[in-house]
Amino acid sequence: ELIGRLQEQRKPDGRTENIGQHIHDWADRLSVYVDYCANQIQAKAMFDEKKSEPAMEDFLQRCLASPFSRKLDLWTLLDGARGRFVKYPLLVRAILKYTQNSDDVYHLERALERLERIIHRADEETGASRCRHAKSSLVYLFEEQKLSAIDNSTALLCSGWMKNTKGSKLYVFLFDGAAVVTRSTLQQGRQMYQVYRQPIPASQLVVEDLPDGHVKLGSFRNAFGQGNQIAKNLIRISFAESGQGQAHTLLVSDEHDKRQWMQAFLKVATCLEPAPDAAKAKV
Repeated sequence: ELIGRLQEQRKPDGRTENIGQHIHDWADRLSVYVDYCANQIQAKAMFDEKKSEPAMEDFLQRCLASPFSRKLDLWTLLDGARGRFVKYPLLVRAILKYTQNSDDVYHLERALERLERIIHRADEETGASRCRHAKSSLVYLFEEQKLSAIDNSTALLCSGWMKNTKGSKLYVFLFDGAAVVTRSTLQQGRQMYQVYRQPIPASQLVVEDLPDGHVKLGSFRNAFGQGNQIAKNLIRISFAESGQGQAHTLLVSDEHDKRQWMQAFLKVATCLEPAPDAAKAKV
């Protein structure tokens, strides 16, 4: 529709003037992307679950071989619409840069405001959808692990793989209401996360930025080999009231990831402890 309107406005010399009102009127139609973006979270999870099935795998291979696909996999094609949607404000700003007509400038600026509001709504809905999906993937071993702080969470601030000091891989979810440490598991072909130890509600969460070398790595297996390696990029999370549950000393993959995690924890934690003096730290 927008293309048709703009083509009608095009002059014989190729110039197109007075496009602001058309873009402004068209901007509201992009509200459909709010649900589209939010639904992508569940769609991606279902896609990952089904893509290894023989019939689906065969279908995806035939799609990839088709000229229509342009050698792009199915998910890249589906995600392309979202990628274009979030770039529309950049396009309008570029048009504004070369627009001198005051009426056009007025309508383009209003269109830009509408686009940014729609994208903000899409971000909020996508975040809420991601949070709901993460909560639905948790598997509780004990009833006391189920916290209202998790149920009432509305945002997933950060999630990803870490290791404990014994080298075991753990997947950590940081909700706005709680920190949950888990172990990856499969249930009926679906990726799930088994809650490990007691989740820590935000009201009890204490985070410590540990210096490199504060803890030595080791396990029974490497105790007789190359054990006692020096650990880097450490974060410890614990309860303000220690009797509520056990602490976790976690190793992040690199310094950049640690900085991102610490920024996320800073938004949630009851207490953020400064890095202790390495010289005085206990091993």
